[in-house]
Amino acid sequence: MVMDAQNDRLILFGGFQNGVLSNRVLAYSMDEGTWRELTPKGTAPTPAVRRPRLMTRSATG
Repeated sequence: MVMDAQNDRLILFGGFQNGVLSNRVLAYSMDEGTWRELTPKGTAPTPAVRRPRLMTRSATG
């Protein structure tokens, strides 16, 4: 899970869904207190659990 401070949300990748590894990407809005599923572009990574992720932003935005 990573914090997207610019958009005031948490981003969650993977985990378990009904006992099966998942590669879903979810966003939790800190303002609204709600979750929604995101649909990233490109090829989805392999389903995972307990795999750290890092999100960065360039200095130019």
